[in-house]
Amino acid sequence: MNLTLNALSFDHLSDELPCFFKQIADDDLSQTDLLIPKLIEETGISSDKLAFVLPDTDNKYTNAIIRHVRPGKGTYWSIPFLKAYYQFRLKEYFLSAGLVIKQNFLHNPEVWVVLPETKNGERLYNRFELRVQCGRFGTGMELLIAYLGKTTVMNTSVSDYIEQGVDPDCFNQVIHQQTIASYKYLSDEMRRDTSHLFPKPGFRLKKQLNIPFSAPDKSNHYLKYRKAIDDFRATYLKPEQLSHFLRLSTDGYITKEAFQVETDCRMVFGNNNQGTEPKYGFKNGPALLPPSPRVQLFYIMHKEDKQKALTIHQSLISKLREFTKMDFFVEKDFSIVFEDKSDPLPEIRKGLEARQFLPDRRYVAFYLSPYNKHQVRDQPGLNGIYYRVKEELHNRDIVTQTVEIGRAVTERGFIYWTANIASALVAKLGGVPWMLPAREQEDLIVGVGAFTSHDHNCRYVGSAFSFTNDGRFYGFECFRSNEVKQLAGSIVLAIREFRKNHARLNRLIIHFYKEMSNKEVKAVYEALNVYEPRN
Repeated sequence: MNLTLNALSFDHLSDELPCFFKQIADDDLSQTDLLIPKLIEETGISSDKLAFVLPDTDNKYTNAIIRHVRPGKGTYWSIPFLKAYYQFRLKEYFLSAGLVIKQNFLHNPEVWVVLPETKNGERLYNRFELRVQCGRFGTGMELLIAYLGKTTVMNTSVSDYIEQGVDPDCFNQVIHQQTIASYKYLSDEMRRDTSHLFPKPGFRLKKQLNIPFSAPDKSNHYLKYRKAIDDFRATYLKPEQLSHFLRLSTDGYITKEAFQVETDCRMVFGNNNQGTEPKYGFKNGPALLPPSPRVQLFYIMHKEDKQKALTIHQSLISKLREFTKMDFFVEKDFSIVFEDKSDPLPEIRKGLEARQFLPDRRYVAFYLSPYNKHQVRDQPGLNGIYYRVKEELHNRDIVTQTVEIGRAVTERGFIYWTANIASALVAKLGGVPWMLPAREQEDLIVGVGAFTSHDHNCRYVGSAFSFTNDGRFYGFECFRSNEVKQLAGSIVLAIREFRKNHARLNRLIIHFYKEMSNKEVKAVYEALNVYEPRN
């Protein structure tokens, strides 16, 4: 059986490729086609900032530099260089077709195609990403077409919204003519033309304008994605439309013979028992128990929820013991009851101070929240209660598990949540719920993510989480968006901490869970380049 892939083959127009460049001024912040230093070196041009331009017809820019497109015939362009070149040409082509364009973290063109229908008075767009690759499915150049789903853009301009009293901090991504930009980093041209600047509605703008949030689409995506890609290809990716800079295959989509990838989906649970699903395998207990056998559990609840708390405890405690293979001690009258729903922290703090916490015992607090996630989202200030309570417990080294009490006592499925709660508690107490059967390797895995606090209008550029490949947690750091050097330094510190207990580091694996800016990536690269292992 053959599989049809969402990719097209293409070839170069000739064996030699002439490229044109221009040097960018330091104050030109609007450029998105800048070449990375390694590719600038490949051109032989002495410049810190260099960008592609379309074929030169009037000698306005640097003269053409000609290289072969394949090795073996003198000097040639590298595959990364060719990918960057075709990314640039594709972007220019779609701009000439009148489409809205942005470039993502990997500089792949993201194309927005406006749809005839509207949604809540907003313009609808189909989003596509074009990825240039080489030899992934065959032996030559390939163009992968990814459908990214739909997005909306407001029909009202930024200047009109501001006149209506909308807070400018509500604007994130905006469209100006054919360009998608961050409102925070507008070019001078865009700042002078805010009447033609249209925002993409984000969380804060929707909240201020009372725009309803859409429910996620859980229907079969394949048919819709296939149709969207087919329509996009039929309209914009005909061989003759791209013939001025590449030779697109007329054979249609790339096909590959189906094959089965041999993967090991097994997980190791307690007593070396193996399984493929945590909800069943975890009944054998965790792979590694938490270091302390003395664990005391207590509840934090509103006074109206005492009976509900008892119902939850009776359903929960036996299942927790079954999954974790641990005994949770519950001391009479140790739980904390508060009266003020709107500000429970003073009462909770007073209750904590009145209790004796033994140094040789770990404590787990179940915070039975009287509010559900919808109430927290719609009522400003409620979200802060959860974080302040969690912070107070964290500062006392008390493990926290939050349960929405309304859902817990009304949904029959609560009993099935206990496997997730049990595995979370094992990890929070320092154990390992399950591991992969592969042998332990000297690897360090670091994840870098991002989070925006809408309540405090503060963006955190990322957090560094470091694990060995056996699932052991090493550390966590969080930084504000302007602390990119500290973020990069935290990765180096994670390596040093790892080396204290390991003779060697075989691999450093960094997962980026956000689109990294050039500034952020540069800081990480520079930190790793100057790092020198001590042994």
